[in-house]
Amino acid sequence: MISDERIERELHGTLDETHFEHLGLPHKGKVRDSYTAGDVRTVVTTDRVSAFDRLLGTMPFKGQALNEIANFWFEATSDIIPNHLLEVPDPSFHGHSIGRWEGNTLVVDTVHILPQAPLAISEAVGVPNNGDMHVTERIYLADKDILHVDLEITAPHILTKPWKTTRIFFRQRARKFDIVEGVCASGDLAERVSAEGDHIFVPVEKSEWGHTTAVPAK
Repeated sequence: MISDERIERELHGTLDETHFEHLGLPHKGKVRDSYTAGDVRTVVTTDRVSAFDRLLGTMPFKGQALNEIANFWFEATSDIIPNHLLEVPDPSFHGHSIGRWEGNTLVVDTVHILPQAPLAISEAVGVPNNGDMHVTERIYLADKDILHVDLEITAPHILTKPWKTTRIFFRQRARKFDIVEGVCASGDLAERVSAEGDHIFVPVEKSEWGHTTAVPAK
């Protein structure tokens, strides 16, 4: 259950427009935007709310809910009749991760990371990975209070070879910490390519109600 506080916080971060022209020829529907390149159509479900061919505004999490309902039924009926669904990559800053155990080591592979996500010691500062980045983490206890995370990062568009490093975490048994939730409001950003050829995000102008008022030129 999503709290009222979370919904209120998301009111200004809804997705009402998309600008992914690099995926193909754009077409804007009432709720879904699509991009066609050859025989492949990429469909993005926004948070727009419509009634009788009129757009009324946006609703937090509407696009996510519609997408998950559609994906459920595509998968549930795939053994009855074939459908057109190829994949649901849902690229994001943190990508899509799958873990497995190898003995006492948790191995996590992460793909489908947005090309704008920076490669750096801080996720807020760095060089955009420019696509196809693959992160492998091997997580294990080196001692009862010491956790090691061996990282191998492959970013073929900016690195000449995989980058390997190890992060070490110490358990602080006497200290208490709060888990803070972070929200990436992707609807406030448009995908662009810089003069240097890097994939970047640029902010779009929003009204006080969270609606897009101006999109930066390409």
